Amino acid sequence: MHVFRYYIELLEKKDKIQPKNKTELVFVYGSLKAGFHNNRYLADAKLLGKSISPPRFALLDLGAFPAAIRGDHILTGEIYEVDAKTMRNLDRLEGNGYLYQRELCPFRIGGKQIKAWIYIYLRDDGFDSVLEPNHEKHVTW
Repeated sequence: MHVFRYYIELLEKKDKIQPKNKTELVFVYGSLKAGFHNNRYLADAKLLGKSISPPRFALLDLGAFPAAIRGDHILTGEIYEVDAKTMRNLDRLEGNGYLYQRELCPFRIGGKQIKAWIYIYLRDDGFDSVLEPNHEKHVTW
């Protein structure tokens, strides 16, 4: 129990030490998009607009949520500007490091190329549910 309390105190100290004005860009392609159930995690974030990825990905339909994997499709999604606290919350939600891995990648938004984080699925479950590039027609969340 003391170890758990120690880690909570470390996290609280980290929150106080982190600069409050540092922001990151994140690309979302599934349940975090506007209108979907996990978008509440982005309540304090700024939506910059719709975006597309380079042709480096494929999208799996895992039922309750999608998962980006390596492939040759272009993903459509949204770019958000998030603060450090929101980024940490997204890392927890996505299981960063064990279910998904957050990676920096180039994206296009409004005719400009930017770099933003994307969550890539780490599990190898057979991948029999790869969606076609026009996946927007098939989203069920």
